[in-house]
Amino acid sequence: MNDDLEPVGYDPGISENTWEQLLNNRDIFKKDSIRLLFQIESMGGKATCTQLSKKFGGNPNQYNNIAINTAKRIQDYTKCDLYERKSNKAYWPIMFLGKKVNKHNTDGVFEWSLRPELRTAFRKYSMHSNETKINMDFFDFLTEKRLVYPIDTVENFLLSLKSKQFIILSGGTGTGKTKLAQTYGEFIRREFSQRTVQTEVKLGESSKNHGFTVRREDFLNTVPEAGKLDGKYRFRLGNFEGTGQIQMSPRFWFRGTENLEKAIQTIEELKKISDKAPLTILLPSYNGVDSYLIVPVGSNWTDSRHIIGYLNAITGKYTRTPALDLMIEANRNPWNPYMLILDEMNLSHVERYFSDIISCMESGEPLILSSDDPNEVPRELNLGDNLFIIGTVNMDETTYAFSPKVLDRANVIEFEPASINDIRAMSSYSLDPSKDVEFLQDCMKGTECRNMSFKEIMDLLAGSNTKMVEDFVSDLDEIQKIMQRMKLPFGFRTIEEVSRFMYVAWIYESKSDFQNWKRYMDAQIVQKILPKIHGNSSISVPLKELHAYCRDHGYTRSESKLSRMIEVLDSQRHVSFNC
Repeated sequence: MNDDLEPVGYDPGISENTWEQLLNNRDIFKKDSIRLLFQIESMGGKATCTQLSKKFGGNPNQYNNIAINTAKRIQDYTKCDLYERKSNKAYWPIMFLGKKVNKHNTDGVFEWSLRPELRTAFRKYSMHSNETKINMDFFDFLTEKRLVYPIDTVENFLLSLKSKQFIILSGGTGTGKTKLAQTYGEFIRREFSQRTVQTEVKLGESSKNHGFTVRREDFLNTVPEAGKLDGKYRFRLGNFEGTGQIQMSPRFWFRGTENLEKAIQTIEELKKISDKAPLTILLPSYNGVDSYLIVPVGSNWTDSRHIIGYLNAITGKYTRTPALDLMIEANRNPWNPYMLILDEMNLSHVERYFSDIISCMESGEPLILSSDDPNEVPRELNLGDNLFIIGTVNMDETTYAFSPKVLDRANVIEFEPASINDIRAMSSYSLDPSKDVEFLQDCMKGTECRNMSFKEIMDLLAGSNTKMVEDFVSDLDEIQKIMQRMKLPFGFRTIEEVSRFMYVAWIYESKSDFQNWKRYMDAQIVQKILPKIHGNSSISVPLKELHAYCRDHGYTRSESKLSRMIEVLDSQRHVSFNC
């Protein structure tokens, strides 16, 4: 290994002050450039492209391209000299020094180190910047995959996952329903592979006791089901990394770590600085099991054996399915989310093969399995908040309509075919920076709303905007009355689930005064209420009343959907949501 940093004798001549100016210039240091610097800095200011790829996802060439393109913009702006060797010009030395590493090293062959002036300027920049992400967000991830959806469709998808663990994606073939669910499954696997609990502990007598008391709130902020965290974990304290154990949460013990003396020595050194120190607990990643599973539903499914397996009467053994394996893994690892994607869910009657699971999700009761060996397959299986079930559906002559029982228990998100001009216009995502995207894209955050009552949520929202709550309740009440006149009433469950969606939308809007609340109420009318509508000309009058109400109260998506439904009813004398 060559310890000399390259290139020797070359300096782009960019001062620390100039680097600070460049870092604040978005034409030069674009979003991906800043993220790359955060990523390299998080690894000690030096890394290979392969190391970056392993830690943050993507292809190694992706990181190389970002660096080279950024350096080209810097050179074009500053007109600094380029490093030239054997008539070949190189851009990377503008930002980095580097060295070759062992060619047999699986972590890459060339290591970049941020130039000292750039690193110092970047540290100053990061102290005053709101951009602290080192991973790309889900919208960036979609852009990298060259997938474009309307922003509100992606927002509704992610918010629906928080408010209810069962959602249905409806639309024609090729509208991207399954792809969105699959891409989010890929995204969470990458995001949760580096999941940690960040906390601060008092050092006190920890050298003697070989343990700390950890603030329970720090667990709850990361993993809502903190009571299930007892077990062994890797941890970092100062420059020491070892193995510890959570017992009687929130107690964390390190007495069984590989090098107890080094741990104690680290604590004593830290105590000279302060009686408190940051502790990082590394949560387990996905252990050989993927974060999502796509299960194509067959047209011959008449019971739940295709999902949860069955006890083979001939062999006496329980026959497992990939879906059951995913559910068991989700139960073992409550800190990681898992996605079960049922593709073309309505090729068979959903109630026949899925009713057991729907009932367990609603009641909170465990799923009963006829297991012969509880060490292999549990006899009871809890469906935790970290298991998300996404059904994709096409509505044509080969599929079955959903019963009210199923529709009442899901958010139904409709996908419209995008025109060529739409696709061209949606080449990237432009988000409101005031919104909490980090909260939005983490499906494990906000799930506490599933245990909150309508009154609790209304009281919280009223603290931000009393008039909004009054208008929301008034509108929901009037829509409920119109639906009753159609003889298609909705009750307690729908009202609570609409309020839970509004709660997570309010958090996404950074707990503001929620002036934009109608955009989310509009989504819930379309996702939770309109899917219940089906019937003949007997519902024509109240259907038009609902259309007029949505039009007059600014629910534009609902108005548009109801306009189509009225046209279908007038021409075909029968209508349903999927028209």
